[in-house]
Amino acid sequence: MVRVKLSRICGVLVVGAGPAGLVAAITLARYGIDVVLIDKRGTPSGLSRSLVISTRGMELMRRFGLEQAVRSGAADVKIRAWVTPDLASGEGTEMPLGHPSDAEAALASPTRPAWVAQDHHEPVMFEHLRSLPSASIRLGCQLLEVTQDDGGIRATVADAGTGTAEDITASYLIAADGAHSTVREQLGISMLGPDDLADYERIEFTAPLWPLAGEHRYALHLITRPDAAGVLAPRGPGDRWSLSREIPVGTRGLAGLGQDDLVGLIQRATGTSALRPQIERLSAFTFAAQMAEHYVQGRCFLVGDAAHRATPEVAPG
Repeated sequence: MVRVKLSRICGVLVVGAGPAGLVAAITLARYGIDVVLIDKRGTPSGLSRSLVISTRGMELMRRFGLEQAVRSGAADVKIRAWVTPDLASGEGTEMPLGHPSDAEAALASPTRPAWVAQDHHEPVMFEHLRSLPSASIRLGCQLLEVTQDDGGIRATVADAGTGTAEDITASYLIAADGAHSTVREQLGISMLGPDDLADYERIEFTAPLWPLAGEHRYALHLITRPDAAGVLAPRGPGDRWSLSREIPVGTRGLAGLGQDDLVGLIQRATGTSALRPQIERLSAFTFAAQMAEHYVQGRCFLVGDAAHRATPEVAPG
């Protein structure tokens, strides 16, 4: 690995360009603070990941002038769950998800929650940050080491393409580098709580499902029929959807199914054999309930999944 001399000094170094890192960097830059945001990815993530922005999150988007841009990618749904045998059944019961209704939100806020996929709102924030004069973005830049003293922090980073390493010094560092945070590991901060509550999987696809849902336009549709049980969710205002479920014990789950079997699973969950979904990708994730032992160490701060992992419980009952 080639090592070069110190190339950059800034007020705050933000590690991780997910929603937490972007909000932190935008907030700092709007106050005129010299901020550098780095992320090991070469481009913003194309994964849907989170699907809802809370009332407080939308208040931040409103403050940044991004509310309408973010909401343009939101699904027009009631942010509650509909527990039903399948999407087309027309039968079911409503279940709260902990978010206020539009009327409830209006009593305390000028905005309301939005059901919008992360692969829409993250690029909106990214482009806004890029436009701010006191912000600098470095993609394809992986953190290798962090040290700190009373005068500031020094981070050794490497270019993912060339492998060239360099040092960045800053007054403070914000670690927004996810559940497997390199910064948290470097600082020796432990996570408290279980990290293996359940193993889940998700299939993302496109299909015209809203006519099947009819008047039941919900954020989540909890499918209860045994041969297709899972959570069906829109990933935007159009035909993008996902079906998530716990991985059956002793199986490879969705990864072990062929194309016809995946299509059949979606057909059963939606309640129609005439559907021809276009499958985009499969993914897997683990439910956890963890918090960092502490969020601050010296001049370093943990935010987002680096600080806490809390998978919401949406199972009926």
